[in-house]
Amino acid sequence: MIMLSQHFLTILAYKLKMDFTVRVMDLFLYAGEEILISVLFNVIRLTQDTILRLEDEKLFRYLLEDMINNCCEEFHISTLLCYC
Repeated sequence: MIMLSQHFLTILAYKLKMDFTVRVMDLFLYAGEEILISVLFNVIRLTQDTILRLEDEKLFRYLLEDMINNCCEEFHISTLLCYC
């Protein structure tokens, strides 16, 4: 979870597209930090197959750099923002 702290501390705006960042910020201001936890949980849930396949350095790089952007490209924004 330490690897995801930069995403949490920057309110998921670290490496995201502007439209997604604006939606997350709106929901963050409305609902609080629960939205950040929910989005990160959904991203991990949707990318779990890839996460389980990777090892060591590739896993570390994926979690830091590619996971959220890959998820945003592959899934619709409403899928990432749903409360599951």
